[in-house]
Amino acid sequence: MLIEKAFAKYKGSYKDIASGNSGNAAAMLTGGEDAYRKTEDFIPLKIAQLIDYALRDKKAVTANTKEMGEHEDPAVSKARSDAGVVAHHAYAVVGVDVENETLDMLNPWGARTSTRSRSRTCSRSGSRPGTP
Repeated sequence: MLIEKAFAKYKGSYKDIASGNSGNAAAMLTGGEDAYRKTEDFIPLKIAQLIDYALRDKKAVTANTKEMGEHEDPAVSKARSDAGVVAHHAYAVVGVDVENETLDMLNPWGARTSTRSRSRTCSRSGSRPGTP
């Protein structure tokens, strides 16, 4: 929460960071670059492999969820809810199980969750050498 507050102050206000890309924030905080990926462009296995590669390379990985719309598949909504994934939210990805295509994510609100790697968007940011 303190980092989010610092980033909001840097950007001007919380309003200025709402609906933003968490990868941009991670890149700014780590001094790295961000690389945005739309997950619908990849099969879940490829997403898990990309995240695994980034984590092994000591890069910060974030995942953003879309706002749940009225046209969202009810099965997707239920899976998100069951996994504790909040719509229109950002997470830090702290682990990945490539074989099972699951992510271990940290919610900035303090909760940790595991879920399918089919979140709608994800972002990968590089970190400076020697920083996690």
